[in-house]
Amino acid sequence: MQFLIKKIAGRVGILILIIILNHTLLYCQKERNSTWILGNTTDGNLVRFNDSLSVSLIDPGIDFAGSNSSISDLEGKLLFYTNSCWVANAENKLMKNGDTINPGELKFGFCKNLQGAPSPGCVITEYPGRNNRYYIFNIDIDIPYFGIDSFFGSAPQRVMYHIVDMTRDSGKGEVILKNQIALYDTLGRASLIACRHANKKDFWLIAPKSHTNCYFVFLVDKNGVNKPSLQCLGERWSDLDTQGQAVFSPNGKHYARMNKWNGLNIYDFDDSTGQLSNPRPRIMFNQDTFHVTGLSFSPNSRYLYASPLYKVIQFDMQSSNIEASRIDIAQYDGFRNPYGTVFYLSALAPDGRIYIS
Repeated sequence: MQFLIKKIAGRVGILILIIILNHTLLYCQKERNSTWILGNTTDGNLVRFNDSLSVSLIDPGIDFAGSNSSISDLEGKLLFYTNSCWVANAENKLMKNGDTINPGELKFGFCKNLQGAPSPGCVITEYPGRNNRYYIFNIDIDIPYFGIDSFFGSAPQRVMYHIVDMTRDSGKGEVILKNQIALYDTLGRASLIACRHANKKDFWLIAPKSHTNCYFVFLVDKNGVNKPSLQCLGERWSDLDTQGQAVFSPNGKHYARMNKWNGLNIYDFDDSTGQLSNPRPRIMFNQDTFHVTGLSFSPNSRYLYASPLYKVIQFDMQSSNIEASRIDIAQYDGFRNPYGTVFYLSALAPDGRIYIS
């Protein structure tokens, strides 16, 4: 295994690029993920993964505080994007009826003035069986633990969904249904993610339940968003469940979730049945991280990469002892201009590279 580390300068910051040389085909349609939007309403980047990587300066229609999701058509053309509060179209303008997709406490805080939700918790998927329609899934912020001294007061209580019809508004799209509640419970403060079903048509959605080792698993199919199953296994998460990341492996066979306080938690996942299983012993990073952490799988799903602030760490999923397979492949060099460029959230791109903010 060989690695090349690059720094890509842009007006919204610096991306760290890890090139993984054992590139294989991605599990999902890579064209759907071929355009990323970064930045804020006056200072941003449009990143395209076509034959080669290109970065353009733009003025996005919305700000990104932490939650960020976009989707393209099958030719790789951007359709729309969201920050879990607002929806913008490909012209970088607010989509018709794309306002206020996160009511409640966020509406009066982070969602004011086109700002976005503070932590990852928003997913866009196709609508199975309906061409030109898409789901947006997100979580809110409420105050279920107000007055409990041992808990931080706010946390999500709803998994919501919204439907976008791209045939509306002359092809620019319209949110035709919004703020539908798929689940009302106490939820983890981040880590809402989706995985394509083994049938390549439907999707699985996972939302952790707060203060537990339990996970809500939804099937999204042609009949809509189904009632979730609650699966409890592995080690319990504490109230300190922010500033982390969860990912599926590209082949749909593993689910991993990580943050500083609760470590790296790895499960097997059956993308035919939606069943989690075989929780591995928790891996901690106390000596490596402050509070920011990122997580991504390699394109062939064999390697898992953790980025806890100062290091990038590789684990071999085929090892009988995943923790013992650890290799530190990168370390922050102390560069500041004027701020440090430490490692944080990461994402596997269609070009087979992992990009770390």
